[in-house]
Amino acid sequence: MGFVVRIGPTPGFHQFVGALDDSKLMSSPADAVLLDPEVLEQLARNTSADKLPAMLELFVCELDQRAHTVRQLLAEGALEAVSNEAHTVKGLAGSFGALRLQVIAFELERAGRGAKDAVIGDLGERFFECVEQTLDCYRARADNG
Repeated sequence: MGFVVRIGPTPGFHQFVGALDDSKLMSSPADAVLLDPEVLEQLARNTSADKLPAMLELFVCELDQRAHTVRQLLAEGALEAVSNEAHTVKGLAGSFGALRLQVIAFELERAGRGAKDAVIGDLGERFFECVEQTLDCYRARADNG
C-alpha cells in the first residue's frame, strides 16, 4: 500500500511554508536537521494529533519500500527511474520533516537526471545511510509516543 501526502488547500499551509526556518534546510545534507519536529507539529494541527502516529507508521513503511526500490534501480543502472524515485522520496521526506533526507534525495534526483555514474554511487551510499538514520529516528519517536 502506498502513502501519498497531499498538501494543498489545507488551511494555514501557505503561512506555515512561509514561516519555515531556512536554516534547518541547508545546502549541505550534513547541515540539515534529521527530523524537524515543527513540521510534525504542524502536520498534527492540520490533521489531528490522533492520526499522527498512524501517518508516521505509513511514512516509515513507505520510505522503507521506496529505499528498497532505489537500491534495485541503482543495481540495474536505471538512472532515470532512480531520479523519479528520489523525487518522490524528496517530497515524502519534506512532508514529514525529514529535512536531511530531503536534501540528499534532491541531490540524487539531480544526479540521476544528469546520469553521472560516479556521483550516483557516492550519493546512493549517502542516501541509504540517511534513510537508515531517518527510519531509526522516526521509529524511536513512535516508540516514545
